[in-house]
Amino acid sequence: MLEPDLISRARQWESHAWTEIYEEFYDRIYRFIFFKTGSREEAQNLSSRIFLKALGPWGPSSGREYHSQHGSSA
Repeated sequence: MLEPDLISRARQWESHAWTEIYEEFYDRIYRFIFFKTGSREEAQNLSSRIFLKALGPWGPSSGREYHSQHGSSA
């Protein structure tokens, strides 16, 4: 179970919080998807997509977090 503080830090885009969430849940999510699909490749792809979806507008496709941390605008 996630600690409320960890969720709060993740919402504020603290990278260490996202790392903790990833490390806590990736294997469980991967194993569940692998069990359902029987495909390692599909399990890897879907597991990654779940985390990208969780990042929402702060995901790597937006560039917002990088730019806000490095002083330039997107």
